[in-house]
Amino acid sequence: VGKGRRRGWEEAEVRSRRAREEGKVELNLSSLSLLTLPELSLLLPLLEHLDLSNNKLPSFPDELWGMQALRWLNLSGNMIEGVGRGYSDARRQLGLYRCEEIDLSSNRLQDWPIFLSNLPNLQTLVLSGNPLGKPTEDGLARFTSLKELGLGAGLTSDSVLACLQSCPALESLTLEHNGIGSTEWMLAAEHLLSQSQDSQGGDVEETRTAGSEEAIQRSAGRADPNLILSWKAISSMCWVRKLNLSRNELSRLPKVFSKFTALEDLNLSSNLLTCVPEFDLPALKKLDLSHNLIFDLQGIEQHLHSIEVLNLSWNKLVSLPSFDLQDEGSCSRLSALQDLDLSSNAIKDIRAVAMCPVLERLFFKNNPVCSPPKDVLDGGLPFIQNWVRTNRQTIMQEYDRKQKQEEEEKKKLHDLEMEARYQKLLQELADDDDND
Repeated sequence: VGKGRRRGWEEAEVRSRRAREEGKVELNLSSLSLLTLPELSLLLPLLEHLDLSNNKLPSFPDELWGMQALRWLNLSGNMIEGVGRGYSDARRQLGLYRCEEIDLSSNRLQDWPIFLSNLPNLQTLVLSGNPLGKPTEDGLARFTSLKELGLGAGLTSDSVLACLQSCPALESLTLEHNGIGSTEWMLAAEHLLSQSQDSQGGDVEETRTAGSEEAIQRSAGRADPNLILSWKAISSMCWVRKLNLSRNELSRLPKVFSKFTALEDLNLSSNLLTCVPEFDLPALKKLDLSHNLIFDLQGIEQHLHSIEVLNLSWNKLVSLPSFDLQDEGSCSRLSALQDLDLSSNAIKDIRAVAMCPVLERLFFKNNPVCSPPKDVLDGGLPFIQNWVRTNRQTIMQEYDRKQKQEEEEKKKLHDLEMEARYQKLLQELADDDDND
């Protein structure tokens, strides 16, 4: 371990010296097992971008307060528990006043870093993966310029709720890797929703069966009060424009997010979704559904009619919906889609989706695409679009035949199910007669 740290320190000094000699404004000292920083005094007036991630730093380094040009700072993956001993109000006022983004994720912070609140230009603060406790009542309200906040655990009290609501400029919220899709979280979300419906009165059915009432009471008894408060805090931030819910084990999207009517950018990547979530988010322009288990896109156009950027890479897609082609050969749905990523699926036919009217970029590598032909695919999107327009009538006839076959198969399956139920009913009646 000692040799590894010594080598890391030596490498840090070499990189720092090289950056100083070449007059660089960026310095990467990540993953060097650093406990302290090398000599950076001659670099302080120059550095704008500093990466200190994945080291062993125990506290927020005092040297950083002298960096008046620094705009981007990454301290994620260290062992930081708080501010350094040399910190003072004077240092705070002098240093880092130009800094716009600080990443402190995956450290050991138990107290909210209020020592950063006086940085006038700080717009992005990432705190995910820290064992944060309760902030002071006005803790987050001091971050008056903050636009993006990344949180792990921590949204578990009314005081946090009050603080979040008082961040006047907040536009983006990151809640990745929190286990929001777990049974405990989803149960708390359902309980909060039932509370909200009960408070609205008219939106809830006047009569409930005894069984449904009993189920609600059981869920209320099992729901974690802290998680209910967490959901209350999350749902209260419905004004944000960007939301990151990646790596949360989500198999469906909780209904509390239907309140996020201003949302423009939603990241649901690396979850457990098997279909495109049903939601009504009228402002949504960008949606990341990559690295899920989605195998069916049926009805996608009903929920994503205003989407402009859609990432469906690394899913389980085998086929795409057979969208209608208009007279000019354009797809009649997904009319706003400009950027579509279908990489790393099992799709064989991309003809119809390639004809979305304003589509500019289409990615489909690592798919066994056989239609259109390879020579057309090699020409890129314009060639594909021209080929589809030329062969529109043939394609439509093929889609019609395929649709009829699917309908016939569904009818056969339905008939088989009905026959099985009928035979089961006859068997039950025969058993009753035998018992009599």
